[in-house]
Amino acid sequence: MSFAPKYDFNLTEKKNPKANYWKQVATNTTNNFAGTLLLPPPNITGNLHLGHAFELAIQDFLVRWSYLNQQPIYWIAGIDHAGISTQSKIEKLQLPELDTDQKKREYTFQTWYPQTRQNFYQQWEKMGLLIYSERASFTLDPVIQKQAREAFIKLYQDGLIYRGQRLVNWDPKLKSVISDIEVEHKPSKSKLYYLKYPLQKSDEYLLVATSRPETIFADVALFVNPNDHRYQKYLNQSVKHPFTEKNIPILADESIKTDFGTGVLKCTPAHDFTDYELGKKHHLSIISCCDEKGILNELAGSWQGQEINSIREEFVKELEKKGICVKIEEYETNLACSTKSGVAIEPLLSRQWFLDLPNLIKKIEQKNPNFLKEIDFLPNQFQKKIEEWKNKTREWCISRQLWWGHQIPAWYHKKTGEIYVGEKLDKCSWCAERKKESIPTMIVCGHEYFCALREWEPEKDVLDTWFSSGLWPLIALAKEGKKFPSPPPNCYPITTLITGYDILFFWVLKMILLGTYFTGRVPFKQVLLHGLIRDKYGKKMSKSLGNGVEPDELIEKYGCDSLRLFLLENNIWGSDLIYEESKIIGSWRFCQKLWSIGNLIMSKIPAGELRKVSRADLKL
Repeated sequence: MSFAPKYDFNLTEKKNPKANYWKQVATNTTNNFAGTLLLPPPNITGNLHLGHAFELAIQDFLVRWSYLNQQPIYWIAGIDHAGISTQSKIEKLQLPELDTDQKKREYTFQTWYPQTRQNFYQQWEKMGLLIYSERASFTLDPVIQKQAREAFIKLYQDGLIYRGQRLVNWDPKLKSVISDIEVEHKPSKSKLYYLKYPLQKSDEYLLVATSRPETIFADVALFVNPNDHRYQKYLNQSVKHPFTEKNIPILADESIKTDFGTGVLKCTPAHDFTDYELGKKHHLSIISCCDEKGILNELAGSWQGQEINSIREEFVKELEKKGICVKIEEYETNLACSTKSGVAIEPLLSRQWFLDLPNLIKKIEQKNPNFLKEIDFLPNQFQKKIEEWKNKTREWCISRQLWWGHQIPAWYHKKTGEIYVGEKLDKCSWCAERKKESIPTMIVCGHEYFCALREWEPEKDVLDTWFSSGLWPLIALAKEGKKFPSPPPNCYPITTLITGYDILFFWVLKMILLGTYFTGRVPFKQVLLHGLIRDKYGKKMSKSLGNGVEPDELIEKYGCDSLRLFLLENNIWGSDLIYEESKIIGSWRFCQKLWSIGNLIMSKIPAGELRKVSRADLKL
């Protein structure tokens, strides 16, 4: 018996008679295992890309190696609901019957998601993964939604979640807050506008170079570097605001760059993240000149009611006419843009829900100051990196203005603005709590109960996708009827996490912080970090850049084993993988050699004389 001379991966992959055998192996390991591996849940929004294939190939190798060594691993699988991406995908369908947010939610959960989930399972199977897909969780499964709500409530009760006004990344097109990981900086040509700020009781003025003259209405100070000899004599004086004519101080801070523009910075804390930090540091007023729709308010005078990003050209003409703008020059900058909509983000002062990560870290470290050292990171340089990021962590905005996601369990009183946070607003829990605190309540048990409830309205915002993802080690295996947190004892802490270094801060650190806070134990024993896949020019691969490659295309052309071998043999932990098709061809040729060896053996030895070889036979 022999095969065709040329390697035919279809015989072993598409027509694999042992496919059901491996499915049974994957099923059995969910009940009898020696270790656990957490699959970073891919977004439900689309096909698996080459980066997913890279990560999956590494994880599957570990699972199979452990199985062959009689130490089976339970591969904990899941799929992420991907808030903004999914919502954008559904809205692009423009289905006329989906005319309310509730109808969009129902369609997405009941129709679109089941179809897309099945597509994921098929892709996992095509990759030949030893994973039990039928037990994969979804981050919006009802039981997981309940667990996420309970986590939110607990953090709120502990004083770690609060509603407040801070500067956020605002996407003007989506009309929602976005996270830092959803912001990319693109090289862009912009302009610097040189504006005159006259000194009080003097004919002199300070010249300020700004890229955003339209935010001038919210200026609260000018800053110079204390070591800049040009401006030392002006310190602690004040200038007259060129538009509002209010007095604003001239202050000093060593962070001011002396070689940018004129070396004088106009500080607008409600419209720039650098200015915001300066404003907090120097206890300045933080005022915004527009609302969340970008519409200018009363601070803008005659410009009130117009959209802030639409007035620049006409506004600059007015400033030039008044002798305020004396020079305009082009310069190269990195423009902060939304990866979700492509538009420039607007730093916006907005009232949102925040998780106080610095305070949460303090509470953890009071009990275990070295908790991060309990996890083995590979490569080990990331141990230092995650410590550095932990110390730089700031408040995390966890609310999003979307219809798809985890609903925030909060209600607002329509008249007083009072906030209630809980699993549900009912007469028992609410009244009991108010009586306990000796606070008069407007809700009265009995006949007036339902009428009183109409005075309250639920929160419309949803939680940041990273919030439920940050709870994933605690809730991925949640069971109906179990209170949060209740991960199975043999699945927490999880033995191994394999993921990309690019989300070490955005995801891994948050899982560690939340897991440790709620259980007193770190959620992982070891974290292995791989790099990104880049093209031969070193650019990150993506469809938008035109250099993306679909795993399905490569599998159809070279077979899954060739792709997996290429990904495995080119992986260096913590380093990026450079993609070149010639490397996959090299992997295919290696498979061809194995195929030829097998062919030779089959042609020389009768099938009846072939036997399995044990490890002892190999004398390793």
